[in-house]
Amino acid sequence: MKLTKKTFREWVLGVLVYMVVLSLFDDYTDFVFITSASTILMASLVLQALMSWTLDFEKWIGSKFKYPEGTKFKPAKFFAVWAVLFLSKFVFLWVIDILFGENVEFSGFVALILVIVSMIIVKEIIYLVDSKLPEK
Repeated sequence: MKLTKKTFREWVLGVLVYMVVLSLFDDYTDFVFITSASTILMASLVLQALMSWTLDFEKWIGSKFKYPEGTKFKPAKFFAVWAVLFLSKFVFLWVIDILFGENVEFSGFVALILVIVSMIIVKEIIYLVDSKLPEK
């Protein structure tokens, strides 16, 4: 992965959004338990890295499927991409457990999915607001 302005902004925004989302889930739900703010920062960095690598791998897998022009339904590509995105969440849980142990705990697979979906929604709202604002 080459470091560009776009990549840098994506990582900074991703880490900050993960920090906010994890903090809110930690404070207001039983889905996430994190021992400290510095642990939230480190977990956010790890989750952003895992998400970035997962999306890069998903794009790579998707690029391996070549279909003739006009093909409407591509079941093999759809299943492969879905499998990568779905199974990666188990890898996320495993990595978080290995790196942080009892300092970061998700109440399960569904809790992690809720955190990730919340993070994606927040980022999309930020992108939408940013696109509507004038340059100066």
